[in-house]
Amino acid sequence: MIYTEPFSREEYSYIIPSTSTYPKGKLRLLYECNPMAYIFEKAGRLTIDGKRRIVDVPVHNVHQKVPFVAGSYNMVKKVLDHYKNDSINKHVYYSC
Repeated sequence: MIYTEPFSREEYSYIIPSTSTYPKGKLRLLYECNPMAYIFEKAGRLTIDGKRRIVDVPVHNVHQKVPFVAGSYNMVKKVLDHYKNDSINKHVYYSC
């Protein structure tokens, strides 16, 4: 059982974007992003790499790095709107 109550009370976002220094992101997908994504999504939050859910990103390498945006749906949408990214509107998981 995972205790997720602290994640379900507030509007927030947690962002580790891609930058010029880290163009593919800074966190490793397999053992940094996926475990956090699992907990966030069990709490009813959204975790994406900017295009798709973190748990749906195919693993090509053990040390593969990806950008990471997590938080409530509204806050993640604000982050992506700030970056002029409309991928959240086409997001299969939240397009219903």
